[in-house]
Amino acid sequence: MKLIYKKKKGFSLLEILLVLAIAAAVVGAAFLIYQKVQTSNEIKKEINNIGTIRAGLTSLYGSIASPSANLYMNPVAINAKLIPDNMLTTTSGEIKSSWGPVYIGATYLDSGKLGFIIRYENVTNEVCAKLASAMVNGFNEIKIAASNKGITGIPSGGGVAIKSSTVDFSIASATTSCKMYSSSEGQNQLMFGFL
Repeated sequence: MKLIYKKKKGFSLLEILLVLAIAAAVVGAAFLIYQKVQTSNEIKKEINNIGTIRAGLTSLYGSIASPSANLYMNPVAINAKLIPDNMLTTTSGEIKSSWGPVYIGATYLDSGKLGFIIRYENVTNEVCAKLASAMVNGFNEIKIAASNKGITGIPSGGGVAIKSSTVDFSIASATTSCKMYSSSEGQNQLMFGFL
């Protein structure tokens, strides 16, 4: 007597679990890649925004030998249309970056000269050193401090200079400072100063 085995149709439980595990790994990898690409795009956007604000301030105040000290110049910058549209909030008239509020002012830099500061609040540790290193060639001074939620304007002093007339920039010191000065939420304040 010959036994005839019927071939079963369908998938076994093990095969289904294997397919689900592979699919979950692919989705997880895609999510991580998406987050990195999104962060990279945010950094590129903010590099362009900072450059636009810097160029606008230089153009607006270029003929003035020394701007008057004004720790809160956001209204002036908005009225002069120096701020990229993607940074303006329509409801409150504030300037916002990808991470939080932005403040613009004229204050004394560490060199003792009166210059401009562009202050970014709530910059995450993940992007802090990357953004600082991308801006190192365009600014006389870069400082990192703990994020000050709710405080408008440009503080005089505070934080640590990672680039100034007496401090040469290094990515290692920027990374260390970003971690050291971050708030409990892992957020930093980046200040870009120029003459």
